[in-house]
Amino acid sequence: MGHRSLYRGGYLFLRLDEDPVEQVDGAVRALGEARARDLCLTIDFEEMRLNKPQAYPPVEQVQRTIIAALKHVSQTMKCTPVIYTDWAFGQRYLNSPAFARYPLWIADWTQGRQPRVPPPWTSFAFWQRSDHLKRSLDPADFDVFNGNATDLGQFSRVAGSRNLDTGHEGVLSSWRRGRRI
Repeated sequence: MGHRSLYRGGYLFLRLDEDPVEQVDGAVRALGEARARDLCLTIDFEEMRLNKPQAYPPVEQVQRTIIAALKHVSQTMKCTPVIYTDWAFGQRYLNSPAFARYPLWIADWTQGRQPRVPPPWTSFAFWQRSDHLKRSLDPADFDVFNGNATDLGQFSRVAGSRNLDTGHEGVLSSWRRGRRI
C-alpha cells in the first residue's frame, strides 16, 4: 500500500469479557512491523461488543477496560490510538475527560454537515458517514478525515516518517473486515 501512497491501519473490536492487554498484544502481532503510512491502532467500542442479553455493564468497569487498552497501545506501539464509537455509546461510556486526549473516529450516518460528537470531545478526527461507499466494487465504509494529508501523517506509527502531501484531502474509504483504510 505504501507504494501507492495509501495509509493503512487496523482496528481492534475490544471485548469487555477478555483481557484488554492480551487483546492489544494480539492485534499488534497481527499488524507486524510498522512501516511508513501505517496508522496507530484504533480501539473500536460499540454496542455489538457487549454480551447480550446481559444488562449493560457498569460505566466505571467499561472505562477501566478501555483505558487499559488505550494505554497499552500507546506504550507498545509508541503512538496515540484512536477511539471508534457512535454517539450513544460515546455519551454513555466514554464521557470521562480521560478519553478526550484520544482522537475520535465517530460513526454517525447522518446527512448533516457535521457529526454529533459525544462529550468529552468537541471535534473529531475521522467520521464514518455511511456503512457503504457508492460505486465501490467491494464492501466499503465511507469515512472522512478531518484534516489534510500532513495532519493524517500525525497518526502514523512510524515517528518521523515522511508525510507526502498528495493533494488529496479529506476523504478516506475503509474496506470492511480490516482490509483497507
